[in-house]
This record gives sequence, structure tokens and C-alpha cells, in this order.
Amino acid sequence: LDVDQSDAYARGHVPGAGWLCRSRLELTIGAVAPDRARPVVVTCGDGLASTLAAATLAALGYPAVAVLDGGTRAWAEAGRPLERGATRLLDEPDDVVPKPYERGREAMERYLRWEEHLDDEGRSPHELLPRARP
Repeated sequence: LDVDQSDAYARGHVPGAGWLCRSRLELTIGAVAPDRARPVVVTCGDGLASTLAAATLAALGYPAVAVLDGGTRAWAEAGRPLERGATRLLDEPDDVVPKPYERGREAMERYLRWEEHLDDEGRSPHELLPRARP
């Protein structure tokens, strides 16, 4: 179980690891791991977030939780393979907002058109319209 940020997971993770958003772990783990007796190995980039996630899982009644020592980085540095891509997303990957230039040309052009219409104080034309009072 990888609890790193979703973009880091997509760049490279332990083969077979599923991804869950660490900040919603308490809300989502029951749906993806209903068998609390089943062993769970938790990882992240450096092992810090996974250590916290393992403590959370133990508090939630998962007795067989282990942390990958050193995280995914140590795994890769030991010469072990990484799987790339968002292959096993167990939660909605909305933890990171991609920059416009990471979303492709169309999104970048849309952002630039929006930015061209900001006034000197950073307000968009929409924000300058008079607001109706209730």
C-alpha cells in the first residue's frame, strides 16, 4: 500500500502496490482492505508518511502492518524494479493539483487566455462584475 502523493506514485512505485491518499486513509481503508487480519505493507517515498499510516492502521485494528524500511526510494536504490504509472489507484487521485503545463497544450492555452484577462490586481473579468444582492 503506497501512501505517497499520487504524482510520486505514478512516477514509480513498488510493483503491485496500490495507492491510497494518506489524508483520507481512515475513511477509505475499510473499503479496500476489509479483511483486517490480512498483512499490509505500507510504503511512501522515504518511509515517513508510511510510518504514520502504519500507526493509523494499527489503531484502526489492522494487527499485521509493516513499513517498507526506507520507503520506495530505498527499494529503488537497492536495485529493485519500480512500476510506473497510475496503475492501481484505490482512491481518487485529487491530492495534487497538476500545473497547467502538466495537463497538456489545450489546458496550458486555456490558462494563458485566462491570465491575459486579469487586471492589475489579479482579478478576472468575472470577479469585476457587479454582484446581485440577495
